[in-house]
Amino acid sequence: MTARVLCLTFVAVLAFAAGAAPRSAAVAGGRPETVPALRTWKPEPGRFHLRRSSRIVVAVPGRGRLRPVARVLAHDLGRQRGRAPRVVSRRGARPRTGDVVLRLGAGDRRLGGEGYRIDVGSKLEIVARRPGGAFYGTRTVLQLLRGPASVGRGRGRDRPRYRERGLMLDLGREAFPAGWIIREIRRIAGLKLNTLHLHLTDDQRWGLESRTHPELASPGALTIGAMKRILAVARRHRIEVVPEIDLPGHSGALLAAHPGLELEPTGTPPPLFAGGKLDITDPAARRLVAEVLREYMRLFGGRYLHIGADEYMAPVAAPYYPQLGEYARRRYGAGAGYRDAIAGFVNRIDRLARRHGKVLRAWNDQLAPGALVSVDSDVVVDWWTDLSPLSDPSPPAPAELLVAGHRIANKGWFPTYPGYLGGGPTDLAEAYEGWRPDLFCGLVIVERNRPCAAMTPGESGNLGSSVNAWEQGPRDLDTGSFHRDSLAVIAQKTWASPPLTRDFDRFTRIVARLGRG
Repeated sequence: MTARVLCLTFVAVLAFAAGAAPRSAAVAGGRPETVPALRTWKPEPGRFHLRRSSRIVVAVPGRGRLRPVARVLAHDLGRQRGRAPRVVSRRGARPRTGDVVLRLGAGDRRLGGEGYRIDVGSKLEIVARRPGGAFYGTRTVLQLLRGPASVGRGRGRDRPRYRERGLMLDLGREAFPAGWIIREIRRIAGLKLNTLHLHLTDDQRWGLESRTHPELASPGALTIGAMKRILAVARRHRIEVVPEIDLPGHSGALLAAHPGLELEPTGTPPPLFAGGKLDITDPAARRLVAEVLREYMRLFGGRYLHIGADEYMAPVAAPYYPQLGEYARRRYGAGAGYRDAIAGFVNRIDRLARRHGKVLRAWNDQLAPGALVSVDSDVVVDWWTDLSPLSDPSPPAPAELLVAGHRIANKGWFPTYPGYLGGGPTDLAEAYEGWRPDLFCGLVIVERNRPCAAMTPGESGNLGSSVNAWEQGPRDLDTGSFHRDSLAVIAQKTWASPPLTRDFDRFTRIVARLGRG
């Protein structure tokens, strides 16, 4: 998505208005320091002590489903404290003082699949309705025990508000070692984030080996074996990996191997609108796409396939590519145009995805309906902008997408991107103190201080949000505190529990203390 930088040519004013609240030093008292904050906590006298003899006891019922969670906790406590507790899961094992107990059977339906109850007394007990909730309870345990091997007693309940809480990595521009990604999976799981979106291809690079089309992979691309290791770690840490193969725009890496599949212009379009476009009217191009996507859908075991579908054709560029309109009229009838061709291509991939048990995702900027064809409503839309000069100058707004039946995720410029076009780093203090995942903040060029598009806070069609690390490689992400703090902000905002403090500086001090261990 280099065009997110090329848009500089068009952007005269950048503004956002996230409804920031005044800076406040107010701190929510009584709860222990965790990120995200526990939703409720009632402190009690005394302390729980983790001892050298402490065990992780997996209780009946749900013993078989909780063993993997217990093993990950034991491994992580071993890395953190230098000694891994023994996991005990035999029938009849009785918890004793100093043990950590994992149990299924919480009666509170409001906890859902990712919520849990934590009871800290002479033992530390996590009770959940599902293994996912127990896993997130163990992430809280790791934070509570990151310093001294003791924690104040108390009882709490905790659950997330948003279904998706995540991170996107840009493998379409830089190579990411598998070991780095695995380390990052552990990091984001510790913040109770549950989604890793891998932008695998772009104009610059094809970032994953293909065995059906080995000619596609760029130097340094992840091998299939490396990706399998990544996916195994992700499964153990409750991370949904979303693979993105960006088509039919941003296809430069594919076209470097198959130049005959490029959409050729009539005449000479402005340089900004030339190149990187797959010819979706060509059966050979559609065949290659289907072959590669089938391979990757078999590899990735999650529910989603992301097709990108962004920044393919702008109205000003469409006259240079008349074959799109001609193809649409042949296929869909008189009155169809290039937008119908694009929508039809997305729907073709959607049908392919559904046949393989997947849900298709796409960016919002190229999804405006054509005269005769609209994108299928089951496609999940990642909303990133309210302006896109390289596709639709006025892309569908969040409310329009919801009315059309799509579920959406908030991937807006503010605050999910590392920086603005020409505007420096994202203001994380503004994000922490004033933004919510139901505020969709895109580019603004017409009205200064135009407010962000606001969804109803309880809107079920809003899946959540993520940090979107565009054009950031491993070295960029490892430098300084920005990436750490941005992940923590998104974790707190998407979990949406009452914050421990409304002041960003105090929040970052909590994050730093937890990070130091």
